[in-house]
Amino acid sequence: MSRFSPSDAALEGFRLTREKPLAVLVWAGLRLLYLAAHIALFTMTRSGAVLAQLSTQPVNQTPDQAVKSLGLIGQAAPTLVAMIVLGLAFYAITSTAVLRAVLRPLDRAWFYLRVSIEEARQLGLGVLIFGTFFLYAAVIEIVSYLLVGVAKGLGSAGLPLEILVIVGVVAAFIYPAVRLSIAPAMTFADGKITLFRAAPVTKGQFWQILGTFILALALAVVIGLLATVIFVLAAMALGAASGGVTNLPAALGAIMQPQGMSFSVIATPLGAAKVIFGALLDTLLYTIMFAPGAAIFRELTGRVGAPTTAAAAVKPGQPWG
Repeated sequence: MSRFSPSDAALEGFRLTREKPLAVLVWAGLRLLYLAAHIALFTMTRSGAVLAQLSTQPVNQTPDQAVKSLGLIGQAAPTLVAMIVLGLAFYAITSTAVLRAVLRPLDRAWFYLRVSIEEARQLGLGVLIFGTFFLYAAVIEIVSYLLVGVAKGLGSAGLPLEILVIVGVVAAFIYPAVRLSIAPAMTFADGKITLFRAAPVTKGQFWQILGTFILALALAVVIGLLATVIFVLAAMALGAASGGVTNLPAALGAIMQPQGMSFSVIATPLGAAKVIFGALLDTLLYTIMFAPGAAIFRELTGRVGAPTTAAAAVKPGQPWG
């Protein structure tokens, strides 16, 4: 049975960033364009005000409030659909770019970005995953609800059962997610949408794969915190130079404070800096978390890409041409 190094796979995103920094910067630029399109949809239609009003509705609603919320959702439906389509397209393009960079490092696409059938397959896989997860989550919720009801009926004696249900629900989501985590890479390599056929490839590798993603997540958190602190310190220095915010807590509060989605916010120096920093950091963290799945697939199968491209036979780690 093929095996892989969890630590090496967890560091695949860092290796990719080190070897292909321009590609990662271009992906961050694409994220900025995506954000601009998102803001345009939000601010240049009537739906923006409707969505803002919807966000102020209480979580626990009366029947009248629920009817009002449904009405608001109906008014904003075209914009919501457009945002969902835009988000899915962005996901498909960026996820396929990461897969190309890991599995076909000599691919001649522009910084691994294309709009092709490969992106369409990743889009289809995303829709399949969403639909499958929705149905699966509904079943888990119903079963757990019934079991918790039984546990509560037992009084204090049912506490162990409630704890067992909670642990079971967590495991019920983590286990299939880990076993199917190489599905995007397998879809890319096979040239057809693949989800459940990924499970046999990861048989006997659950703990190694889980450890890989835990390590990648821990590294991503550390990188995110360090990058945020550096950004806050830089903003504090600029604020001090201009007579603005001069202490770290105040600078952190000003920078991390959520702001409305509008071009006027981005037009301010702090707003523009926050958006650019956010795009860079989000792209880096996404690369760190998404690349390990492709690396795991590569090591478990010995495959580096679809056989239809001349770049499929190159070895990982070679420079991008």
